Amino acid sequence: MAATGILTSMLGFDEGAIALMIALYLAQDSFGTATNVTGDGAIAVLMNGLQKKDSI
Repeated sequence: MAATGILTSMLGFDEGAIALMIALYLAQDSFGTATNVTGDGAIAVLMNGLQKKDSI
């Protein structure tokens, strides 16, 4: 959202292109968040398993 001014003034994107970029960003942002959360959970499970293995 912060780059819309630069996209219109310096790169010449029209309102339709900006709207498309915002819509695509909103659609893909949730997938990036889900991937990040899932990856963090997987690393936590691995670290927990390694910690239990070392303490035995």
